[in-house]
Amino acid sequence: MYIIPKDEDLMNLLEKKGFPPKVVLLRIGNSSSKAIMELLEKVKPMIEDLEKNELGLLEIV
Repeated sequence: MYIIPKDEDLMNLLEKKGFPPKVVLLRIGNSSSKAIMELLEKVKPMIEDLEKNELGLLEIV
């Protein structure tokens, strides 16, 4: 399961509580659902790699 936020609330929570959630943070501004889905498909291998390493955050700019 992944959490894919578009705001800073979750980032602030993670700074206070720490990981274990694996987070994909989208810093792309206002975008259509179609544009977001296209972006997620493009970075899908990076998201899948997140599960394999000790890092808990993938930031998409």
